[in-house]
Amino acid sequence: MADLPPDLLLQHSKLFALLDEPGRKRLVAVAVEQRFPPGHAVVAEGDFGDSFFLVLDGALSVRIGGIDATREVAKLAPSAFFGEIAALLGEARSATVVCLADTRVLRFDGPRVQGILRDYPVVREALVKLGLKRSEDNLQQMMEDDFPGVPVTATGEGMPFSTDASRASGSSKDD
Repeated sequence: MADLPPDLLLQHSKLFALLDEPGRKRLVAVAVEQRFPPGHAVVAEGDFGDSFFLVLDGALSVRIGGIDATREVAKLAPSAFFGEIAALLGEARSATVVCLADTRVLRFDGPRVQGILRDYPVVREALVKLGLKRSEDNLQQMMEDDFPGVPVTATGEGMPFSTDASRASGSSKDD
């Protein structure tokens, strides 16, 4: 358990403003403060994740690419969250997160947080939306990296393939 005042959460993320003071106290009570050196992988792509993290101090690199995890898709600074989708939805980690400097985080155990978030569905929804938005941004970056110069939208428009029914059936507009 982290020995932190509940209002510290407000200083680190606007998300915690969605909780009342009793909710923040409950969340701090289940948080564990952890410190990691540069080069340490806090989470690894493909691993099962049952916790998520709030960065208090330090800098981290979010990388994708399987075992090598060499493609950086984002950098995280204090107040950033990571790992929430895996922890809250029970999915495998979608990226590896590596410390770039000495880093201090709060780790929130997913199952314990789930119990708290049952009383605060708006916070759970905000966390899930944040994670989904981040996943969409990562996918967008991957597509732009893989298909340079090709404009790519969130729907895949502009990609060298299509998912519309006419193309899937083998017909074309030129027929």
